[in-house]
Amino acid sequence: MSSDLEKKIMENENQDGNQDPQSPEKTTLVETLLKICDEMRGTRKLITTEVCKLESKLSEKITQETQKVNDNIDEKLAPLLADVEELKVRVDTCEEKISGLKEGNEREKKDHEKERRRKNIVIRGFKIEEGSNQISQVVAQVIKLFQDKLGIRLSEDQIDFTKVVGKERKGPIIMGLTSWNKIFKHHSVY
Repeated sequence: MSSDLEKKIMENENQDGNQDPQSPEKTTLVETLLKICDEMRGTRKLITTEVCKLESKLSEKITQETQKVNDNIDEKLAPLLADVEELKVRVDTCEEKISGLKEGNEREKKDHEKERRRKNIVIRGFKIEEGSNQISQVVAQVIKLFQDKLGIRLSEDQIDFTKVVGKERKGPIIMGLTSWNKIFKHHSVY
């Protein structure tokens, strides 16, 4: 690069025609410019080296700071992760309890329904009197049937429900009793 620069300087001076290319003034000027170019190259290398060192230090500092931040985050998250794990265990325990309660509740419903049905009586072949459109009239007829045919005194408060099954109220009557034992304890109906 210095030889190209020298040639250009010499060409410029030759075009001026005022000075001799071999004059001592020319030589010192060229030498000075060459020295300046060499110094600039040295400065450029020095700047490049320093920039590389700074980049390396900066990269190292960024890595260190990033590691510090990550360590700080990990330190702060550790108790939270432990809490989350504990909550997961608690949720699993609660879900198991809820599942057990649901199963128990279903069993209780079935047992209750079974117990309720045990207190039901199905009366077949019972003829509902003409004009008995109200359930209360049917209940009165069933109470009279129990008294007349079975000799059992039955009151309305001992009847939980009465339902006539079938179309046009010609099917059997299902009657739920509040307490089987109280009603039939002195009678052998089986």
